[in-house]
Amino acid sequence: MKRNFILRLRSQDDMKFTIASKSGQQKTKKLLFRINLFFILLCSLYPLQSAAQQVRIYNIENSGLPHNQVKSIAIDAHGNKWFGTFYGEVIKFDNENWTVYDNTNSGLPGEYRISSIAIDAQDNKWFGASFNPTLDQGGGLVKFDNLNWTVYNTSNSGLPNNTVTGIAIDSLGNKWIGTWSGLAKFDSKWTSYLSSKPIVAINIDNYGNKWIATQSEIAKFDDTNWTTYKYSKSIIPYYNGNGGITSIAFDKKGNKWFGVGEDWDSGAAGGVTEFDDVNWTNYNSNNSGLYYSVDCIAIDKEGNKWFGASTWIESALIKFDGTNWTVYDSNTLGYTFDWMNSIAIDDLGNKWITTGNYGVIVFNENGLTVGLDDKLSDSSDDFAVYPNPAKNFISINAMQSGILEIFNFAGEIIKTSEVQAAPTKINISNFPNGIYTIRVTSSNKTVAKKFIKN
Repeated sequence: MKRNFILRLRSQDDMKFTIASKSGQQKTKKLLFRINLFFILLCSLYPLQSAAQQVRIYNIENSGLPHNQVKSIAIDAHGNKWFGTFYGEVIKFDNENWTVYDNTNSGLPGEYRISSIAIDAQDNKWFGASFNPTLDQGGGLVKFDNLNWTVYNTSNSGLPNNTVTGIAIDSLGNKWIGTWSGLAKFDSKWTSYLSSKPIVAINIDNYGNKWIATQSEIAKFDDTNWTTYKYSKSIIPYYNGNGGITSIAFDKKGNKWFGVGEDWDSGAAGGVTEFDDVNWTNYNSNNSGLYYSVDCIAIDKEGNKWFGASTWIESALIKFDGTNWTVYDSNTLGYTFDWMNSIAIDDLGNKWITTGNYGVIVFNENGLTVGLDDKLSDSSDDFAVYPNPAKNFISINAMQSGILEIFNFAGEIIKTSEVQAAPTKINISNFPNGIYTIRVTSSNKTVAKKFIKN
């Protein structure tokens, strides 16, 4: 394709400049050479950007995450990402800065797993602190109004249990909290709906109906009436106490989508169940692209369903557009992850995925869009990188001395060195072709820029 394009340019040159002077011909050749070089470079960079920039990984090596075990996520109206860890921390990421809250600098109750996050219309953040493996119960419900922290538990509120497993907020601002002993509603007062079964998932549809999943049934509550659907083969493929519903989502048509967990006893991998208020449809390894336990669901603006499907050792992000199933796993992404815990989709279409041991994955099948890490990209004049693109060496001209780190597209540190307030030459001849990020951390700031190796 490149050869044909270059030959076509030369053919046009022959027709247009047959009567040009010798000097004019030389200028034209130089111009054509530059045009050809530009298009060759553009064609060579396009696959790098389209493939390499689909995935970004944040972990303890290249971000402010205190742990790679991240449980929950929510995105506020300002685009800030809020993460909850397995060890009781809450992290705010504004695409530039990482802020970590724990029991030493906030009202968070301690090392309780932050299993759920919800954000109300007033920008208050609500965190569910579920059980710690060493304790029988969790830490309760935590509210953060961006200044003050408030903890609600069984001793000072109407929570039926301190193990909070899910939070949903209705159109009136009422908070609906799923716990290990039932459901609670919180507006100006508390109302409890006790249950003998722990609530494992909760969500609210466009009509205000509350959909609650326990370990034995799905319940619908319209503020007056309860409708229950006992688990059976028509609702989920199996149930024996180990598998069951893990997550709930609603599409634009009002269909309900339930993630089904793995059955540890029988080895059944789980899948997804769709309910259109009349029919139940099960999707699993026999009739879809699903072949793992589905632990989380998100639906994008176009109505595509995104499933976080996992086993203990591997996971896949699976897209369903209503007809086609597309699997993004280690074969397509080039990386192996363990279980995916939650998915949130930002306004740019980037999927933010929390994982069991690999931190946070950001994925966009069309390429990560402008806006992600812009503040840490090429807007700073604190240092220069040249040449760019480069083949064998780059030079760093920094204004201050500090620590230099180079990251590949997956967010992995591949080189660390000291940099002085003078030009520093770095050998990149053994780097694979692609797009890299250089981060320089000095005594008072951190700045970063991108460069291309080709």
